[in-house]
Amino acid sequence: MKTISLDGEWTVSQQGAALSLPAQVPGDVMTDLFRAKKIPDPYHRENELLVQWVGEADWVYQRQFKVTAALLREDRVLLQCEGLDTFADLEINGTAVASTENMHRTYAWDVKPLLKAGENTIRVVFRSVNDYTR
Repeated sequence: MKTISLDGEWTVSQQGAALSLPAQVPGDVMTDLFRAKKIPDPYHRENELLVQWVGEADWVYQRQFKVTAALLREDRVLLQCEGLDTFADLEINGTAVASTENMHRTYAWDVKPLLKAGENTIRVVFRSVNDYTR
């Protein structure tokens, strides 16, 4: 079985915002925003109160990855995700893959029909848990 790791450099942006920032996967939006100096250290003193808005927003993680013609000759190409934080919508090349509702499991989907040889884009929208609990 061939494996392509999607760990590493991604971008993150608030849903609907034009500005995107460098991000690391695995990781989390608070750490990425802090690294980019967009929020104060959320673990310092009472800064947690200043960053509550982060949990109210939806966040988009995105990156490009290359797919070889050899990979497309495989019977299946699985996208495996571990620890997607609760509510997430996944897309490849603009087509929906799945929606998730549980961080504490591993997901796998056959995404071969969505891939093309060369550059591909994966997009993960993390939905605010606060919206769901209201």
